[in-house]
This record gives sequence, structure tokens and C-alpha cells, in this order.
Amino acid sequence: MVLGRATVVAIVGPVAAGKSSAIEAVAASRPDWAVIPEPTDLWAPLLREIERGNVAANIMLQGMVAAHYGALAKVIAATDKPVVVVERCPADMDVFAALVAPENPDVIAALAAAKEATAAMRVDKYVRIDVDPAELAARANSRNGAGDARWGAADAHREYADLFEAMWPYDDITTVVDGGANGPDAVAAAVIEVAAGPAPVAALFM
Repeated sequence: MVLGRATVVAIVGPVAAGKSSAIEAVAASRPDWAVIPEPTDLWAPLLREIERGNVAANIMLQGMVAAHYGALAKVIAATDKPVVVVERCPADMDVFAALVAPENPDVIAALAAAKEATAAMRVDKYVRIDVDPAELAARANSRNGAGDARWGAADAHREYADLFEAMWPYDDITTVVDGGANGPDAVAAAVIEVAAGPAPVAALFM
């Protein structure tokens, strides 16, 4: 394997879609691949503060996003693994930021800096997990407690879906998987199929 020539697949989708469970299933099925989850334990406290309107937390999150994906770009460039699977990606985070970032000049500057810092990260194919907004809201409430401040409402997930459709630039290399009808193992199977063959192959998984 030539260093830096791995196929890079990103698992993307909204909050509570099942990205973390899917990437765990990929890791279990393909120990010969590099599988890199999203550092949600690090980001979650900042996201809670962002929900409360904390601008400083939003700026800090963008710095962490830039550092995370900057490091991933270096991992991809140096790995001898045939495939790298990542949870989320810079383009997915752009959609998320558009939903939660306030119209604050410091946050906007931090977003621009993060976008520049993550530009070097290469992704070859995407697997998007699509789930009905009402089901996503129910999952968020189950995970975070009834009355989840934002994601416990289906409207927030509909807003995310609309933004994703408007902003996503990679439809030609994106496979969409129905995350309501398919569990983590089925999503993992889609990721493995996408990594091995042409994309998109959505007809196999919807």
C-alpha cells in the first residue's frame, strides 16, 4: 500500500442518526482499516454551552474542529491502511455550524479560520444516514433526557435536513442510507460496500 493513497469514506448525518454506532460496527468488521470516530466526548460540553448562547464556547469549538480535521489530514497522508473511515467531515460540520452559529463577528471569523484549516482533508466518498425528523427527535430525547433543549424537537431536525440539501456539494459521491429502516450493522455494510466500489450506490441500501 502506498502511503497516503487510502480510500477515505466519511459517515455523515444529523444528531442522533446513528453515526457513532455505525462507525463502531465498521471497526468491528474491518480491523484492517483505520476507523476514526468523532471526538464527541470532547465536543459535547461545548455544544451544551453553545445551546445556551455561549459565544466563547462556539469559538472554542471551531478551534477544536480545525485541530481535529487538520490532524486527520495528516493521518490520511501518512497511513498505510487501504481505507480510512471517519465520522463526520468538514463539509458536514459546515452544515451543523450554519445551524448553531450566531451572527457574531468573532464566531464568523473562527468559522472561516476552521474552514481554511480543514481544507486539506481529503474525502473520496460519503455515506449519509437519513432518518425521519420525528424519529431523530425521539432518539435525542431518549439519549439526553426528555425535553432535550434543541434536538428533542423534530423542527430542528427538519431545519438541519433542509440546510443539508441546500449546502451539500457532494451529491455525486454520496450514498444515502435509510437509518430508520437499517441498524448499525446494515449501515456499516453500506460503508464497506461504498469503500470497495463505485459511489453512489444508494439503490442498494434504501
